[in-house]
Amino acid sequence: MMKQKGTKMVSQETIAHHFAKNVDWQKFVNLAHSLGDQLNDAQWRFFKAIVFENSMESFSDGSVRYVGEEGCDLMVKIKNKEYKVEMKYMEGAWYTAGGKSKPRLRNQCKGIILMNSKGTNTHATVPDTYADFLLVVGLRGAAVIDKPTLKQYTTKHGDSIQADIPSDVVDFVFTPNHVKAPTLQKINLRQELNEAVRRTIAQIQ
Repeated sequence: MMKQKGTKMVSQETIAHHFAKNVDWQKFVNLAHSLGDQLNDAQWRFFKAIVFENSMESFSDGSVRYVGEEGCDLMVKIKNKEYKVEMKYMEGAWYTAGGKSKPRLRNQCKGIILMNSKGTNTHATVPDTYADFLLVVGLRGAAVIDKPTLKQYTTKHGDSIQADIPSDVVDFVFTPNHVKAPTLQKINLRQELNEAVRRTIAQIQ
């Protein structure tokens, strides 16, 4: 469902369409399932986000660039103009797991932590420096919402800014009907990361 955007830039529909057409979401689903819970522990979660955000560049046609800045993870190039996109991953973001039945679309994606200032938050909602668009990705679907619309659904919780986003105000990038069952790859990223750390330490004399 489209809403009046109130911005002079491209619409969230355009951004969603670009992600849909220019990112290989089957590869992302394969990656997410293959990675499983390897990086779910608290001390590893930040790196899981980095992996998924980097995958947008790797699985794109070159028009999506990972930048990893505060409030902006990706730059998306459309017709020689770049737009800022923040990405958040929640496994069950938009659809139920399904099980014996088909996945069902949720009424809203709840509890998305947009910012966590660790004691320095002075904002009631996302600041003007926040990305132009938010991409919320799950195992069974992804969707885009623009910043003006996002601000309508944010609340302050202590040091964090959170959002509960209704599913009828976003534009979907992919749904369960757009991807096949995942092809699992044998990867052990946590082990590879530990080995990389040890190699780096071993270089110090």
